[in-house]
Amino acid sequence: MTVGAVMNPAYFARLADPSAIGAFTGAVIQALGTLTAIVAGVIAGVVAGIAAVTPRRQRAAAITVNATATTGRDRTTPRVPEIYRGEPMTTAPTTVPATAPSKTPLLAAVFSYVALTIAYVVTNRNTPQPTASAAEVLQYGQTHPTAIMLGAVLLAAATAPLVWSAAVLQRRLRTAIPLIGGVSAGAALIASAVFGWLGASATGAARARDLADLAFMSGGVAFAVTFAVLIAGVTAAGMRTGTLPRAVTWTGLAIAVAGLLAVFTPVAAGFGYLLPVVRFGGLIWLVSVAFTVKSAGDRP
Repeated sequence: MTVGAVMNPAYFARLADPSAIGAFTGAVIQALGTLTAIVAGVIAGVVAGIAAVTPRRQRAAAITVNATATTGRDRTTPRVPEIYRGEPMTTAPTTVPATAPSKTPLLAAVFSYVALTIAYVVTNRNTPQPTASAAEVLQYGQTHPTAIMLGAVLLAAATAPLVWSAAVLQRRLRTAIPLIGGVSAGAALIASAVFGWLGASATGAARARDLADLAFMSGGVAFAVTFAVLIAGVTAAGMRTGTLPRAVTWTGLAIAVAGLLAVFTPVAAGFGYLLPVVRFGGLIWLVSVAFTVKSAGDRP
């Protein structure tokens, strides 16, 4: 579903009617089952990846070596009997500063997410708006199934770099909120992708419209709110620790507020204009974070 379209809240009355949603209950159950399996795989992959590639240079801020503490000599020099020395040997502690963490993993994850998101938007640029009739949605699904399915694949694929970016930020800033928001936002994207994929094969107009509504709610409203949690976590940590420039933190705060306000879109369609602010403004903000963020242990 094209992000940023303004919906007519009246269609929620249809979703609240059990007789209206009964026709596609099986499809919803299938979508939720697929979503559960994919989310579990993404989380397992992220956890395994973090455990496998943790840089050694982040294990401590500095390493202090005192060779005289145990042996009374410098381990890097041959032992010389004291009779040949004019004075007892003393070795000053040597401090080796830790190397700053590389920004390459975060930049790679963020730019992968940006590229997949843009590709998805371009692929689904002609998707009917939420205010379109059920017949229009069904006709589009029957005439453009390949575009819908490709868009669903791109949207689901964008979940992996998004969650990975959140995991890297969680390690850099030493706060769990970015990872919680990233996993939640990824789940919303996968749900939208699953509903969109099912909508490509819908045979009835009512079912096609309902699946499109669910795809929009998960990939539009739910994503905006959960992505706002990620942004708020990064912004709060940046303000507290000074690991982000003030301009980046205040911009992130504004985008996070917009994302949280987007939850009112179902009851006031005007809030739908906040969705593209969160989606595309969030992309630009995430890139700026990838370039400017410092690790919490490296702040001056």
